[in-house]
Parts: sequence; C-alpha cells; structure tokens
Amino acid sequence: MPNTPTFEHGKQPIDVYHLLGQCYPRIQAIAECSGLETLTIEIPKLETADDDPTQMKSRDVYDLAILLVSELSYLHGKLKDTTALTQSYARSHKVPAHVYQQAGILLLQLIELEMQVKANPECLTG
Repeated sequence: MPNTPTFEHGKQPIDVYHLLGQCYPRIQAIAECSGLETLTIEIPKLETADDDPTQMKSRDVYDLAILLVSELSYLHGKLKDTTALTQSYARSHKVPAHVYQQAGILLLQLIELEMQVKANPECLTG
C-alpha cells in the first residue's frame, strides 16, 4: 500500500472526476501489457470554463468510479490463484475530499502495478 495522500479540504466532485480520469488510462495500459482487452473509451478532459463545481455532480463521479471498478474487477478475474475481494471502506459520511484522497491511493497503486506489469507482462495472467 502506498502512503495515504494528504487530506485536502475543499475538494469538489470535479476534482475527484479529474483524478479518476487519470486512473483509466493506467488500467488500459496494464491490461494491454498483459495481453487483455478493456473498454475503449475517452474520458473527456473538461476545460477550465467547464470546471464549474455546480455543473459536476457526485453521480457523474460515481459513473466514472463504477467504470473503473468494473475494469479492475475484470482484471482481478484474470489473475491466477486469486482470493475473494473484500470491502475495504469504513461506512461513514464522506465528502469529496475523502473520495479524492482514496482516488489518490488508487492512482498510486495503479502506477506501481503498471511498472510491475511492464517489467513482467505475464505477472497478472501467468
């Protein structure tokens, strides 16, 4: 596990959306290096004028997060000798800054996994 990024107050759904948007290309690269296919989508890069926090809703971030989770679940299913997935979050009130922090952990994990897969493309699929 990477070190948990610093909690940054005041994050908005648009900030989480941008961070999660950095995760998907990593997942695609990991899959491609492993000889697997993923959905081919382009996550829109919102322009500064579009970064109005009132326009981006939590449900928009949720949709992107669900896509990431489904792709990660797919990759996990391709692993040899896997263990069952378990829930790893604490139930409590969450604000966008909490989600942003968790998305930061995910991005760091994907960066590490991408480096490992590039060094050993068969490490996921055997």
